[in-house]
Amino acid sequence: KVADPAGGAFAVEKLTDDLAVAGWEELGRLESPSSGGGVGGVVAAIEDGSLESRIEDVVAERDRRIATREHALTGLTEFPNLHETLPVRAPYPDDAFLVRPYGEPFEKLRDDPPDEPVFLATMGPIAQHTARASFVTNLLAAGGVSVEVAGHTDGVDSLIRGNDGRSVVCLAGSEAAYAEWGAEAAAALRANGAKWIIIAGKPTDYADDSCAMGVDALDFLHRTREKLA
Repeated sequence: KVADPAGGAFAVEKLTDDLAVAGWEELGRLESPSSGGGVGGVVAAIEDGSLESRIEDVVAERDRRIATREHALTGLTEFPNLHETLPVRAPYPDDAFLVRPYGEPFEKLRDDPPDEPVFLATMGPIAQHTARASFVTNLLAAGGVSVEVAGHTDGVDSLIRGNDGRSVVCLAGSEAAYAEWGAEAAAALRANGAKWIIIAGKPTDYADDSCAMGVDALDFLHRTREKLA
C-alpha cells in the first residue's frame, strides 16, 4: 500500500476539478458543429491547425507569466536554493513521451551555473537595503547565479572594501541612498574593476541594467550570465 500525502487535500481536489471542467469545455468546443462556432471535431481541428494554434497560444502566455514571475514556481523562480541536493532521477526510456516542465528554461540555467558570482553592493544599514537585496538574490538564484554580499556599509569606501574586483555588480539600496551616493558608488566600483553595473530598482544613467518587479527574469538572467562569462 502506497501512502498518498495529498489525499483529500482541498487544493488538489480543486485543481483536479478545474482541470476536468476546462477539459470538458474544450472537448465541447472541438466537437461542436463548425456552423455553430465550433470546430467540427478533433480531426478537423488538427487538419486546419486550429488545435495546435490554441495550444501554442496557451504555452506562449504561460511562458510569459513564468518568465516575468507573475506565475511563481516555488523553489525554482521564487525562493530557489542554490545549495540544495536534488534527487537522482532515472533517465527517461527511449520511447517515452516527453513533457516540457513549466520552468524548463530556468532549470537549464540552474543546471549550468556560472563560475563567478555577482557582487551585491548593498548600500547603507541592513534594514534599509534588505528588501531589494533579498529580491535580487532570489532573482539571480533562479538563474543559477550566486552573490557575494557587501553587508552593512556606510559609504563608498566601505562598499569598495567588500568587493574583490568582481566584474558584475548590483547596487541594492533605498531610493534615498541612490540619490545621495549611487552615482559615486557606481563610479568607484567601475574604477575597482566592475564592467557591468546593475541597479535594483528603476533604470538610471549610471547603471548598465536594472531589475525590479515585473522584469522579464529570463531575459535579465541571460544578459547577466553573458556578462559574467
